[in-house]
Parts: sequence; structure tokens; C-alpha cells
Amino acid sequence: MQLLDVDDVHGLRAAVTTFASAASSLRFVLVPVSPLGEPAHYEAVRDTLRSCDLVVSGAPLAAPRDTTRVRDLEWDSQWERLGRGRHIRLSTPPRAWDGVDRPFIRAPALAADASPATPPGAPRAPRPLWLVALEPLRPLMAMVVSRVGTRVMLAQVLAVHASEALGPDPSGRGLVGAFARHRNARDRLDREQLAAAVRQVHSERHGQALRVAVVHWAEILPVAARALGALGYSPGDPEWITVFTWLRTDDPGEGPPAWVERVFHLPRAAPTG
Repeated sequence: MQLLDVDDVHGLRAAVTTFASAASSLRFVLVPVSPLGEPAHYEAVRDTLRSCDLVVSGAPLAAPRDTTRVRDLEWDSQWERLGRGRHIRLSTPPRAWDGVDRPFIRAPALAADASPATPPGAPRAPRPLWLVALEPLRPLMAMVVSRVGTRVMLAQVLAVHASEALGPDPSGRGLVGAFARHRNARDRLDREQLAAAVRQVHSERHGQALRVAVVHWAEILPVAARALGALGYSPGDPEWITVFTWLRTDDPGEGPPAWVERVFHLPRAAPTG
């Protein structure tokens, strides 16, 4: 299944997909959220959550800023700085979905490393030492990308992250491969918790006629889709909602720069002739 689509005309779009089963009265609505988007994107997500009876959400979308130091640094130095960039200038998701008067089931927050906030015995994704050393440079790197990057480049990177979550764990060499493996290991903890929450809802409420929204980052949601498939649910046709459109200065037809293709392993068009 596809969660994010980069379209030459519409910009970056997210697929809201409903899963149904003949053996269950539940309908699960998977709602991908982008870490950067236009305000209308988050309002569309809010409207979708209002249309459901119950919302299953992961920790990153609901946790306060002080959940762990690592999450705080990642959020502040990366997405919020990119969103204020000269070329990109996009909003970030709300800390809480105010105005959505629905019961929320939140997967437990998991620390991303062995920080003091990590409960004893809790699973964690250790960070490579070089990532710890580079942590203070995150604000600077985010500032540089925000000034030279474009919406098209950002859309390509976000789409790749979502597609990587549908495939095997990254195994590339070097710093980029190590960072991808760390990100995957860190996200795997959130995925496991989200899948467990989805299975719990199915087990306890499959006899009730409810629409259940499952809202999370696009790279986390595939595990919820797999869990639903294992329970006998099948996806219907997606409803596409816009994440952000192109600016007049953007040229999506040119594709991403060569260095972006190399670093993020973007798929190339098949040769013709």
C-alpha cells in the first residue's frame, strides 16, 4: 500500500485508507500525518478524527515536550526549524488534537535511548556514539536545509521514509546506513506498541460498529496495516488529502538533486528504448 504520493500537479499527498472485515463490525481508518505540512493538512486530519468514534494514536503525536530529551531535540532542531525555512515554510502538527472530542487510546511512550527517563527493563534503541557527538549540530544542519532545500526535495525524502517502512530494514554502509538503521530500530519500538494497541482494540471491540482512526507518522503506520491484515481486514480505496502544494518557484518535473538520490536511495525511472 502507498501512504505518501509525490504528484507533479498536487504536491505531496497522504492516503487515508479504511480497513474492513466481513467478520468484524469495526472499521479502521489509517491516517498518515506528515511532520511538516500546510495548516489545511492538519485540519483535514482533525476532521477525519472527528468522523471516527475512537482514535488510536502513538506517543510522538501526543507526548509533551519533556517525554525524553532525545525526542525533544529531534523535534525542535529538525522539523520546526525546517518549517521556518526560506523556501519550505510549513507548519508542524499540533501537540494535541484540540477540538477532537473522541476517546483516545495512546500507545505507551518509549524512550529512544538509555536515558534516565527509560524505565528499568524497557526496550530501547541504543544510539551509535557518532550520533551522540553530532547531536549539537542538528539545529545547524536543519537551518542549512531550510535555506537551500525545497518542498520538492522534502517531499521526496518523506516519501522515501514512508516507502522504506514497507520494506526490509536498511542495511547500507557508512554514516547514512548507520543512521537509517538507528532510525529504524527506534521507530520499531513505536511500531510494536501501535500494532499492540490496534490488536487490543480488535480483541475487545470487534463486535461493535465503530470507526477507529489510527493516526501516526507515515513511516510508522505500515505495521498497523500488517497487523490489520493478519486479523482479516482488507484496505479499501484511499482518500487522498494534500500535505503541501508546490510553490511557484518549484519545478517537480526536474526530480530531486543527484546527491539526494544517492543519500536516500530514491528509485530511478526505468530506462526506455
